[in-house]
Amino acid sequence: MYLSCLNEYLDTFIPSQTAKHTEFHLPLEQHIHSKAQLDSNILQPLWVTLTRTLETCISQPPADDSQLIQKSITCCETIISWDFGIEEGTFRRVSFGPTTAVKPGEDDEDEDIQPIWPGSWAPVVNEFVVSLFFKVYAWMQTDSNSLGSKHARQCLVYLAKLHGPALSSPQERQEHICSFFDNLEESLSSLPRVGRQIHEAGPHVLHLATLTHTLIHELKITSGLGLVCQSPTLLTSIVLAWKFVLSTAPYEEGTWSWDAASQFAASWSILLDSLAKMEHDPLARGVMKDLKNEAAEMVDIYIRGRLAWAERQANKDEDEEMDAEVELKDWVVTQFPDLTDISNYMRKN
Repeated sequence: MYLSCLNEYLDTFIPSQTAKHTEFHLPLEQHIHSKAQLDSNILQPLWVTLTRTLETCISQPPADDSQLIQKSITCCETIISWDFGIEEGTFRRVSFGPTTAVKPGEDDEDEDIQPIWPGSWAPVVNEFVVSLFFKVYAWMQTDSNSLGSKHARQCLVYLAKLHGPALSSPQERQEHICSFFDNLEESLSSLPRVGRQIHEAGPHVLHLATLTHTLIHELKITSGLGLVCQSPTLLTSIVLAWKFVLSTAPYEEGTWSWDAASQFAASWSILLDSLAKMEHDPLARGVMKDLKNEAAEMVDIYIRGRLAWAERQANKDEDEEMDAEVELKDWVVTQFPDLTDISNYMRKN
């Protein structure tokens, strides 16, 4: 009950929620005063309390803790994306990151949010927090909690995009991004083994692909991708996950796996672009060669997958006719939105 009221109260201060129904109707002066109090004195202790609560719940999870964890993670999502009133240009901007992939029906207004945390929050931006949200997400998946899983996924993407005075130097930003890699690598490498059995497999694979794309993009903007050359197991895990989504995409009803494959292709293009500019680095040249060696197989899997998908679609739509001269171009753009990323990948190889 307390967390439900807290979430309702915090929503009062979110611009996208102001048009929605809320039980709190604050006069303007009180609204401004309360927002200032939340910014300076309340949110950070609340964040610490919520993360400790989550850690305790997932370490020794009683059967009835699902709602507590869900409400806590919802509250955390609100805090991560909180508008602290820090104006752009008052600190060294890192990047806006790639747009978060959102499926139809999700909140489009959340798509371009990039959290900006003040310097006083630096002590609570750490590897423990990143690891905790991976664990919470895994817990939600095991519990088959769709809403909780969605909020946990969004928390991880927001954390990946986090910037501002709390991560004021490139070194701090780089360390923050790299704190994701071990958990991300484990999630990607396990995908071929558990992907078909996991709760909400489609949103899960798209989340991992989007998170991969976001982190690679942010690392490139922050300090370049030289560190990726020292993480060959991460690259191997990305390839395994990419192959898996391409092998499953033709046989699923939705487009989750095709969208995920597009995100992986975009990530690969960023890697190839960056490593091509590091041609004087022997390690980068070696990694570049290994990446290109994967090209033929990836393209082959993609083409075979698209042909299998097209055959299934043809069998479903055999009674419908298409005017090829008029409709083919629009049909290709509509049905194959990932072709841009795949073609960029093929061109670079």
